[in-house]
Amino acid sequence: MAERGAIPLGRDPSARFLPWLMAFMVFVCTLALAGTLALTHVIVRWDRSLATTLTVQIPVNANGGREALLNEALRVVRDTPGIAGASAVSEQRMAALLAPWLGTDEVVRELPLPGLIDVDIGNRSELDMTRLRQRLAGVAPGITVDDHGQWLGRLLTLGRAVQVTTASIALLVLLATVGVVAYTARTGVAVHRRVIELLHLMGARDTFVAGQFARQAGHSGLIGGAAGVAVAAVALMAIGLLGARIDGRLLPAAGLGLLDWAVLLLLPLAGALIARATAWLTVMRTLARLP
Repeated sequence: MAERGAIPLGRDPSARFLPWLMAFMVFVCTLALAGTLALTHVIVRWDRSLATTLTVQIPVNANGGREALLNEALRVVRDTPGIAGASAVSEQRMAALLAPWLGTDEVVRELPLPGLIDVDIGNRSELDMTRLRQRLAGVAPGITVDDHGQWLGRLLTLGRAVQVTTASIALLVLLATVGVVAYTARTGVAVHRRVIELLHLMGARDTFVAGQFARQAGHSGLIGGAAGVAVAAVALMAIGLLGARIDGRLLPAAGLGLLDWAVLLLLPLAGALIARATAWLTVMRTLARLP
C-alpha cells in the first residue's frame, strides 16, 4: 500500500512558487479586509453620532446681543417636541475646534464667532424641523439649523461604496487564490502522471492521490499565508502609527479592535483550508477524466 509522501510534489517548480503566491494574496486580502473593518467602524460611529444631532447657528451680526439671542434660542429649542437636550457651545470649545485650521487659540479668540447650540434629538419622528426653523427665525433673522442627517446620508453612501469596493477586492483575491491552487494541482497531476499510474497499480485510490496534493497545498497555504499576514500586520501598525500623529479632529479614528485582529490572524488558516479543499476537488475531477 502506498504511503504518505509517495508523490514528490515538493520538487515541482509550481509547488515551490505556491507559498510565495499565497503570501502575496493573503497580504492583499488582509489589507483589503482591514480597510473594510476599519471603515465599518467609522460608518457606525458617524451614524450614531450625527444622525441624532443638530446644530443651531446664530449669526455674528444678529441684532439684540449675542448672549441674549443665544439664551432665547436655547429656550425655543428645549421647548420643541422631539428634542432631548441642548447646550450652548462655549467660546473655548469653538477656539479649540478651529485651532487646527487657523492657528493658536489666541488668534481664534480675536475672530468674531457665531453662537452655536448643540442639540440632541430624542425622537426624530416627533421633531418638526419646519416649525423649529420658523420659531428660531422669530427670535432673530439669519438663525440657521444644520440637520446633520441631510448630508449624513450622502456621506454614508460614499463610505458604503468604498466598503463594497474593498470587500470586492478581498473576494477577487479569494477567487484568484482558488484559480492558482487549481492550476498548480492540475499541473502537478500532469507532471506526476506516471507516478500516479504506478500508485494506482499498487492499489492506491484517487482519494489517496488527491490527499497528497491537498496536504501539500494546505501546507503551502499555511506557510505563505502566515508570512503574508505578518507583513500586512507590520504595514497596518505602521499606518496606525502615522495616523496617530495626525490631529484626531481632522480625520476620524479608524482603528481595529481585538476581534478585528483575531479575524485577520485567522486568514492564514482560512487560506490553508481553501487551498486544501481546492486541490482535493481539482485532483479528483482531473483523475476522473483521465483514461
